[in-house]
Amino acid sequence: SHEDAIKKARNLMGSKAFLEEVDRIYSTEHPKCFFGHPVHYKIQALEPSAAYETANLLIRSLYSNGRLQGRRIEKISGITERCCNNDDMRNLFYQAQGGTVIIEFFGNNDVESNYASGYEQVVSFLDELIEKYNNNVLFIFIELLPRSEFAKNCINKFAENIDVINIDEGKVEQNVAIQYLKQLIEESVLAEYRNVDCEELKLDKKSYTASEMQRIFNKWSKDSLKSRVYTAYSKCNTIKSEILPKGNAYEQLQKMVGLSKVKELVDQIIATYRIQKVKGGYAAETQYAKHMLFTGNPGTAKTTVARLLAEILKENDVLETGEVIECGRADLVGRYVGWTAKEVKAKFRRAQGGILFIDEAYSLVDNSGSFGDEAINTIVQEMENHRDNVIVIFAGYPDKMKSFLNKNEGLRSRIAFHVDFPDYTEDELMEIMNYMLQERGYSISTKAEEKIGEIFHEVVSIPEFGNGRLVRNMLEQAIMKQSSRLFREGNIDNEDKQRLFYLIDDDFELQNLIPCRNKHITIGFGA
Repeated sequence: SHEDAIKKARNLMGSKAFLEEVDRIYSTEHPKCFFGHPVHYKIQALEPSAAYETANLLIRSLYSNGRLQGRRIEKISGITERCCNNDDMRNLFYQAQGGTVIIEFFGNNDVESNYASGYEQVVSFLDELIEKYNNNVLFIFIELLPRSEFAKNCINKFAENIDVINIDEGKVEQNVAIQYLKQLIEESVLAEYRNVDCEELKLDKKSYTASEMQRIFNKWSKDSLKSRVYTAYSKCNTIKSEILPKGNAYEQLQKMVGLSKVKELVDQIIATYRIQKVKGGYAAETQYAKHMLFTGNPGTAKTTVARLLAEILKENDVLETGEVIECGRADLVGRYVGWTAKEVKAKFRRAQGGILFIDEAYSLVDNSGSFGDEAINTIVQEMENHRDNVIVIFAGYPDKMKSFLNKNEGLRSRIAFHVDFPDYTEDELMEIMNYMLQERGYSISTKAEEKIGEIFHEVVSIPEFGNGRLVRNMLEQAIMKQSSRLFREGNIDNEDKQRLFYLIDDDFELQNLIPCRNKHITIGFGA
């Protein structure tokens, strides 16, 4: 019954979206018979068990109201590129008609490395099957947080052909969460050990999600097996994993060499967003532009700062995911008429809750006024449409970005922050070099240090010399030369560590580090 379903949903600590969907399923305005599936579902959770509890209740409620022809459930997980054009997969979808297919997406990005060139093919293959069977098969997509790029790309693609309702995890007060925990214990094999001390479990937060309580229950179950059931193991020693300390994004940014004005502006941005959030309950207009412009020469850490900024804003509850979608002209401009707008909109969908980083944005400027102009116009439109959940960062060389901003009148007004990344000074380049040497465990001779200083003094006067990228390339080139030198000198079988990680002045050169410019090269035969 409707009453039972709502009660069960509340017991599962269901979110507002979940409870609203249960009400829609039991609406008296709907016929209790099957005509097709008007909507499908995406369930977001931290733990699989919490997501499947929600999915099972949705399926039971739909079946009770005649919205499902059968209770058969097919589960798909561990998707790989081998699923493409697989007859078994096609047969699974065909046989699932009248029932439900649950597709599980794991919450990490490791899967993407398995796809390589087949990545897009996987998305297209699944999209083809879903488009074909969506009227007779109910699709439930389970997305285990944190979200993966593969999951976002897939589900956003599916949403172009079907309507998908997002059901996230709800949060409840501590006393309700405790009741949920007791229910989990009551239904488990450890029910007789139900006397739970909440102080022992350290339930000190004001609110919890179902996944958090599921994790607490799992830990309690594991600990109870030793402390309450198999007590002989309660005092035995077990291997403990070593957890390495990990600095947060803000600390990493502060440790970066130079960029004093950038760091100062990041502090202002964080302060602005925090104050805006506080004002949200009082101000009539609470939405402000958050888009940014990063200008600077190559190697000035624009991309690195964008990635750290995304994490910082997530830590400060400004962004939901803190993910950065990086793209350039090739990712935004389609090959044919009508493709560009779709490509741009797809990138904005992928970047929801995070940052869309458009590198070398000036490359979108077309003298011919073709697809590049369409991309810019669509970007401006989507910046407004997604102003609440996407921050766009345009990056490029200072001079060239002027022509980009002049291309569309709406661009400048939508960019709230302009961050200039200056070239590094000689001292800053040396500081970066010392940091890289220390990080890799190398030491250098006094002559080598003097030679590096002379090289840096020379390169800072060269336009677009590479900045931090030049330092990295120079060190990598020095390590290669050192390896060749040691090999020529022989006796490498019994090398001591100090010699292996010691660089001399001959290992460092400026040659091949600065690109040749305006050099005329004749190709052909000469007399």
